[in-house]
Amino acid sequence: MKLFKYRKRICLALVPLLLLANPAITAKAVNDSHLETTTAYDYESQNLETGEKEYYSVPMALGLSDGGYSEGYFPQTGIQNHSIIGEDNRQHITDTSFAPWSCIALLESTFADGSVSYGTAFMYWSDIALTAGHTVYKPSKGYATSITIWPGRLSANNAPYGSAAVKTIHISTQYKNYQSTSEDYAVLELDSNIGDTVGYFGTTWRSDGYTNQTAFISGYPGDKLKQQWIATGTISRSDLYMLYYNIDTMLGDSGAPIIWNASYGHTVIGIHTRGIGTSTANSGVRITESLFNWFQSFRD
Repeated sequence: MKLFKYRKRICLALVPLLLLANPAITAKAVNDSHLETTTAYDYESQNLETGEKEYYSVPMALGLSDGGYSEGYFPQTGIQNHSIIGEDNRQHITDTSFAPWSCIALLESTFADGSVSYGTAFMYWSDIALTAGHTVYKPSKGYATSITIWPGRLSANNAPYGSAAVKTIHISTQYKNYQSTSEDYAVLELDSNIGDTVGYFGTTWRSDGYTNQTAFISGYPGDKLKQQWIATGTISRSDLYMLYYNIDTMLGDSGAPIIWNASYGHTVIGIHTRGIGTSTANSGVRITESLFNWFQSFRD
């Protein structure tokens, strides 16, 4: 397991854990007022090979700047740019030989009771992927015992880049213990550098909101037989920790990147986590400065 700079500094200082956690996708949103007084975020890692757990804290960002972004890596020469809201406008991605489609992965989680669930993940570094917390940890089942991702998968029988297994899961303890809506995310350490082949996304945070900005989500909805589908829409509202949008999603899209076309290219501004039934908005976790910094600490 990697030993990150945040973990070394905080663990040696013996910062006490605050016992934080995250929410089930169908559950009512949990009150996130604890974030107003939080000075550090607490995390737990689960090694799927050894069963070892580790607890650590990461300091909250100081808010001394207005934004920032990390670069992605698209190795190809060119870039192709559970709730249906109104008419279904999703489109099938039939060619994942181009980024960013090659960077988006079908995720399969197997739990101790033998049950299997599917979601979406996306590459963030050579051997790091990001997803929603509830795709890899469920309050009624615990951590998944094995997780596999297939970047750029085209169908049930066509995975052009092969697969990677997850070695270690990192989630917020606020998600694990309380299903906090705004901390429904996970970092996945992989057993290979598959990102060097398929590419990976950068992420962006900014102090300004995203209301009325166009974004798109591409993932692996459960009604489309392990195929990647994309939908585009508008962000209707953003608060400090969440994004709300009219982008069509379905069960299985959880963990998909919320992609914004910034002046410096395609970048991820959030992680899709929730379909709100027949409501007028689906939602996902917004990448804040603190979350950006934590993700960045996993890059070599």
